[in-house]
Amino acid sequence: MDYEAKDWELNPHLYLQDNEGNFVKNKDGTPRKKGGRPPKDAQDAARRTITRKQKNIQKLEQKLNNAKKSFKKQKTTLEKLDNTKEGVVTESDLDTLPKAVKEVLDNHHVFFHANEGPQTDFLAAGEKMCYMVELLVVVNHMP
Repeated sequence: MDYEAKDWELNPHLYLQDNEGNFVKNKDGTPRKKGGRPPKDAQDAARRTITRKQKNIQKLEQKLNNAKKSFKKQKTTLEKLDNTKEGVVTESDLDTLPKAVKEVLDNHHVFFHANEGPQTDFLAAGEKMCYMVELLVVVNHMP
């Protein structure tokens, strides 16, 4: 009869051992394997590290792109409010502004507010559609 070596005899480092060096046993009496991912070679560890770093870079790039979009939207809204850029400021545009600017704008009263739908679309259209239409929005400071 040939003796077949058991896995725990060939690879004892893969099995749990107590303080005295004896194997910790399962209910069936066989040695219990160590939990977790088995140790791999340095290349696998390096690949996992690179993959993790690539994912972190992608997350940071997405955050940067979102911040750029938010900045651009806030900047155009403020330019519209300062009359340096043509266009209609909508409620959604005002929602993108910082709290301090919103508080200042809450103290102003708008005499004209476009109705939702075709009127807003018409007023928000460029010069090609509006031709000679001028819109005066009078903003007064309310005490």
